[in-house]
Amino acid sequence: SSGINAEYGFKYIGNDYVVVIWSEHDRDVNREIFKSGYLDIIIAIYPVPHLKKCRVQIITKPRTKIEPSIGPLFDGALVDRDILPDLVRKTCINATRLIAVDQIRPTFYIERAKAREKLKRWKRCTTFEE
Repeated sequence: SSGINAEYGFKYIGNDYVVVIWSEHDRDVNREIFKSGYLDIIIAIYPVPHLKKCRVQIITKPRTKIEPSIGPLFDGALVDRDILPDLVRKTCINATRLIAVDQIRPTFYIERAKAREKLKRWKRCTTFEE
């Protein structure tokens, strides 16, 4: 989902679990303004014009085991604008993977192992000629 929040003056993009916000305001982003019940991780980026850098804020959902240091970005980092896009992308990927593990969503390998166990019950030791 993506959208523009005119009242707070920022733009956000992301999925239901990880959201990236570009905010040109001095105030920190308040996670309470989002209506989604999922939003596990918010990566807020604030430009610092006189330094040509950006300040990063990572906000995690309350009552979760997710640490705000999901890397390569971390909460409070001051990053050069030239390398910011790549670091945000990598942090989003790491955050999404961390959420998948944290929520114990079945992965491909877990589902595959379950299917193999089911197949073993029906397997007969025979040859093609029999």
